[in-house]
Amino acid sequence: MATGRAPLSAAFALLAALGCGEEARVSYAFLQEPGFEVDLLTLEFSDGSLTRRLSGDDFGGEGSRVDTPEFATRTSGELRTSFWLVAGADTLAAGEQRIELRPDFRWELTFRRSSSDPTVTCFGCFGRAAFALAPSLRASPADSLWIVWGGNHISNPVVY
Repeated sequence: MATGRAPLSAAFALLAALGCGEEARVSYAFLQEPGFEVDLLTLEFSDGSLTRRLSGDDFGGEGSRVDTPEFATRTSGELRTSFWLVAGADTLAAGEQRIELRPDFRWELTFRRSSSDPTVTCFGCFGRAAFALAPSLRASPADSLWIVWGGNHISNPVVY
């Protein structure tokens, strides 16, 4: 006679494989300046199981910093973010950044224009990458598009 334990054991195994309810999240920010606005941006991100596409309309806030809401991701594997800055038919910058997903962790990737490494005074930054920027988007000849990423634990965040 079946006891019903096999389905229950399978459910526990599935929960263990999913990280026992731990969560992981990602959000994006864009630092706007005159001539360098978020409406130029399209990005696509994937955690290996789900792919999402965002445009400038998906960022909220007023002023120089605009943000997306947080999105749930897998707790392991890789987060791949591809981006394009496009005006009309011209691609002004493009690239891809990959970061390792972690359980109980919240990532933020920030897009900004800078002529030097923006992480020099950054607390909580894990990395950065520079991408070529079309001359029409440069405020100075040395400008690049930078992606800076950082994060924190969700359940027990470090206070900076």
